[in-house]
Amino acid sequence: MITSDSLARLTLDTLPINIAVLDAEGTILSTNRAWDDFGTQSNLVGENYFENVDAKSDDFAREAVAGIRDVLDGEATLFKQEYPCHSPNQKRWFLMRVAPLTESDEGAAVIAHVDITQRKLAEMAAERRAEALEAERQKLEHLLERIDGLVEEVMKAVTHGESRAEIERQVCERIAAVDPYVLAWVGHEDMVAEELRCSEWAGADLLPDDPAIPLSEAADPTVRAMESGSIQTVQDVADLPEDSLHRVVCGDEPGAVAAIPLRYNDAFYGVLHVYAAETHVFDERETAVLHALGTAISTAINARETRQLLTADRVTELELDVSNVDAFFVDLAATADCTVEYHGSQQQPDGSTAVYLDVAGAPADEVVTFGAEQPDITRVTHLTDFEDTGRFEFVVPEPPVVSLLADYGAETKAITADGDRATMRVELPSTADVREVTDRVEDAYPDVDLLAYRESERPGRTKREFMTALADRLTDRQLMALRKAYAGGFFDWPRGISGEELADSMDVSPATYHQHLRAAERKLVDSFFEE
Repeated sequence: MITSDSLARLTLDTLPINIAVLDAEGTILSTNRAWDDFGTQSNLVGENYFENVDAKSDDFAREAVAGIRDVLDGEATLFKQEYPCHSPNQKRWFLMRVAPLTESDEGAAVIAHVDITQRKLAEMAAERRAEALEAERQKLEHLLERIDGLVEEVMKAVTHGESRAEIERQVCERIAAVDPYVLAWVGHEDMVAEELRCSEWAGADLLPDDPAIPLSEAADPTVRAMESGSIQTVQDVADLPEDSLHRVVCGDEPGAVAAIPLRYNDAFYGVLHVYAAETHVFDERETAVLHALGTAISTAINARETRQLLTADRVTELELDVSNVDAFFVDLAATADCTVEYHGSQQQPDGSTAVYLDVAGAPADEVVTFGAEQPDITRVTHLTDFEDTGRFEFVVPEPPVVSLLADYGAETKAITADGDRATMRVELPSTADVREVTDRVEDAYPDVDLLAYRESERPGRTKREFMTALADRLTDRQLMALRKAYAGGFFDWPRGISGEELADSMDVSPATYHQHLRAAERKLVDSFFEE
């Protein structure tokens, strides 16, 4: 038969709590099974509890002894303490609860040790998460404060910049002034050297003289940004090759770099580089802000370029070297040991092309004979002579390089051939894809090399400016002959006046008048087609 005492004892033994009963002196009167199973001493009944506590070197132990004595002495009705109790293999925490027993009970106080390890671990994990969140909040707050100011300053720069160079310079200055950034520079593509070269920079004096990044370095973040059209970052420049420009910039110091392509639709305006004096700076938020800044900068540059297009004729000039190719004007210069200059071309109704060349240093019959012997020349005609130069028309069935360029909106301004090579000067509209044009020319003429690439602005000329420029080219007699012919109806059909009558009005012979008129007409036509 189970008595109340045995039932109480059985109940205590089943609890997962270490329980001991002390008398007024601290002697252990009774323990449950959990107490006996814990630790290395299985039975402590009859021993004094305080003798097993190291109260000299352990702050928790001293606090526990004082609390238990307060309960035993009746000075406290409850004592609680959380304390660590780690083993070599496990982190553990316990909650000690000490409460007095009633006068009718045997003993003076009961001590219970409850394992709170799981709760403690959960609390510590929650604290760590809270600390991490706080650190993240502070980091985000710092980022927002820093970025807000940066965005505002950059927007001022792109809004008030009077030129593309000024926009780029002010943007670099704004960025380099914000911690942890130390340097910013913008690079433009040099198609001749096949490099990206620095145009504007600001910040620490870290860039080497005339910095450039070869476009052949496919793994370089700058080249990857150009090819992909998206921001490329290197969180630690030490991961780059030693000869990388970015590695050279940072030297032996820690650093990171971001390459931001400046692109508006299909227009490419270069790459903005931002360096930080720390590693792992460019996280997702930072990259998003830099992307927004790159878009703002590209939009501002495009807007400035668009405004200029409304008031000026902006063109891209290419200078090409043509050597050792199957181009008849190069062959002509080499064969006849002469100088050949391009004077224009015109497509014929049958699809062929008439190319007009001025040849100096070779007899006209030798030039005609040369043309007749060339399988790629349909006809050659000697048109006229002036001084030691003859003008010839060469009709070719296949479009020459000038026609290929014209398909892309390019205008060949000059070709000069001397010996075994020729130099071409070509103008493209600003909207043309220069790389595509040069690639197509090189595909058709493998020995064509790009010598120079530049952008220029030609202000549009008004009618008055055109007339003033033309008048400067005409002599007084030529201008008078042209005005009299126009006013008298010489160019009407039927003519309102004859050449003889116009000659009489100027008191010159008909031959002299016609000489003045033809010279004036020639200069007028030259001015028209040169424009």
